Amino acid sequence: MAGIGGERYNLSLSTEDLPLEPLDQPIPVEYVALEGKQVGTQQSQGYLEQLSAKTALLHIKDDVPLALLTNLKLAITAHQAPEAVTQSDIYAKVQQTGGRDKHYIITFTSRSPVVISWMNQQVANVPKPAL
Repeated sequence: MAGIGGERYNLSLSTEDLPLEPLDQPIPVEYVALEGKQVGTQQSQGYLEQLSAKTALLHIKDDVPLALLTNLKLAITAHQAPEAVTQSDIYAKVQQTGGRDKHYIITFTSRSPVVISWMNQQVANVPKPAL
């Protein structure tokens, strides 16, 4: 399911293809799968290796694969991230596999403005190749 149709709601997750930008350094995260409206018990670790405005490439360390459309609660654990970022919850949905083992494309469904700003800075800080 990617949304709720009808006249009343007409809501959907964005399916636009924004290019994922590689990061200078992967961003370490902890994540847990949501089970319905409850946070699951299995906390795992991974890395955000690429970012766009609304999506990321998540590389998981766990051997247990993520099911498509799984809702995730993430927390950034990077030492260089400000406390306001590391203390903020991020919610995302697994949209597709990332083409390599243990890689998934996730779509962010909820992030605080401070997290959005910090992530944008991480993308902006990557040196661009000279043309």
